[in-house]
Amino acid sequence: MNSTKLENTEIRWHPTTPTHFRCEPDCVCCCARPFFFTSEKAKLPPNVKEKLTYKYRRRLPEEAISLSQKNAGHPRRMIVPKPLIPYKGRTCGFFNPESPCHCTVHSYRPLRCKLFPFLPLLVKNKIVVFAEPFLTLFRTEDEPDWFRCFGLGKGKNVQASINEMSRKFLMKLAEEYPILFRDYCVDDTDQLIDWKEIEKFRKPKYNSWKEAKPVVYQKIEKKLRGYCGESHPR
Repeated sequence: MNSTKLENTEIRWHPTTPTHFRCEPDCVCCCARPFFFTSEKAKLPPNVKEKLTYKYRRRLPEEAISLSQKNAGHPRRMIVPKPLIPYKGRTCGFFNPESPCHCTVHSYRPLRCKLFPFLPLLVKNKIVVFAEPFLTLFRTEDEPDWFRCFGLGKGKNVQASINEMSRKFLMKLAEEYPILFRDYCVDDTDQLIDWKEIEKFRKPKYNSWKEAKPVVYQKIEKKLRGYCGESHPR
């Protein structure tokens, strides 16, 4: 499906997706998987651009990618922030605990970040909005312990704004990352749902990030010491 068709595609919300959201102060949940579109990078100031790099998404089975093909036009090359700790970890390089929202470029953050904790997928020619922490899609073994959202189901109804951003996100994905766009087109959503995470959401051990923070920070103490202490790269 091309971006023109997406402009008129119906948008639905998956039954498991909360329609309300409030960003929890001091939370670090959204700092794990950002990427920029080429059109977004073009609008960034030089000091932000210099902290971006490229990442190659996993290949499709039929693709045979040689080193000579890894150039600026490669269809699986994504623009991403450099990792906070060089060559290690998945935490966004713009993460800074001293900055508002823990982000040094919050006013320039890409659509991918603005959408979190929501993720739109194209399901049988319809745009369906999911709660990303409830999905197994794109999850990896080194997923940060804090990759969860304590603001889901709280605050105001955000359906209208998320619908608008979801359509725009998928349209840009189809135009600028057409190969990657395939990863966002699915048929069977039941296999993507992490029911254990949904159960944790319905029966939370902690009702807010403020309550969970001391426990979460203990789990990732060594990592956070590296991010926030003397070795912090800022």
